[in-house]
Amino acid sequence: MTKRTLFFTITLCLGFCISEAGAEQPPTWNDAAKIFQSRCVICHQGFAAPNGLHLDTFEGVRSGSENGPVVVPGKPGESELIRRVRGQSLPRMPLTGPPWLS
Repeated sequence: MTKRTLFFTITLCLGFCISEAGAEQPPTWNDAAKIFQSRCVICHQGFAAPNGLHLDTFEGVRSGSENGPVVVPGKPGESELIRRVRGQSLPRMPLTGPPWLS
């Protein structure tokens, strides 16, 4: 999988979180990183990141966790990252907030 393909998949998966009504430009990694920074990296960074899932870098998202990938290219509904945020897989994420990110 190329970096470009994975980047597209991540932005597609997270697009529902950060899109604006009428926006013509697709979200960028910087847009996604803002969400990860505000909601995810409090736990998912550094040596104590659960299951080795680092959401503080593009490479960390791309690498996934000890349990495998967290994004599935072209299939956001099968991406564990989205399933956790939606509360479809347990534990839902973020643990201390609502399952849907606004």
